[in-house]
Amino acid sequence: ELPQPMRDAETFNRRVPVFFLGTGTIGNDARIHDWLMRIRDMARAAGVEVAWYESPGTRHEWQTWRRCLHEFAPLLFKD
Repeated sequence: ELPQPMRDAETFNRRVPVFFLGTGTIGNDARIHDWLMRIRDMARAAGVEVAWYESPGTRHEWQTWRRCLHEFAPLLFKD
């Protein structure tokens, strides 16, 4: 089930300019990856706009954070 603030997608999308989820794909991150994919899919099905990034071949580590920041930062300065 989605958290309460995300249940009203129109309001959530207006208040949260960029909702970003990023994760590694191996090690313990594989479980986190699957969990975040379920959250992403539920949110999108409810109409929430979700930016998604998978860092291939990395765990919960600096390289994952670095790649996610590289994807996320430009989204903040769009428009």
